[in-house]
Amino acid sequence: GVYYHDWTPRGKPVKMRSKQEFYAAVEEKLMTQYSPVEATEAVLKVIQRRMPQGQIDSVKSILPEELRDIWPAQDD
Repeated sequence: GVYYHDWTPRGKPVKMRSKQEFYAAVEEKLMTQYSPVEATEAVLKVIQRRMPQGQIDSVKSILPEELRDIWPAQDD
């Protein structure tokens, strides 16, 4: 993450407990023409196609329960 524009390790991880908090943080970093919900869903779909389901399940298990619901249903 150190190589990414506008990313610093200070204050990480950020504690978020609700979808509203999460989407507000995404929206803050997006250009205004994009929906934070649609952008999040698109990124998670790409991750879901590229990562083994076991790793996705591990990531989801450490998220607060409300944030687990943002992951799209798995395509078969």
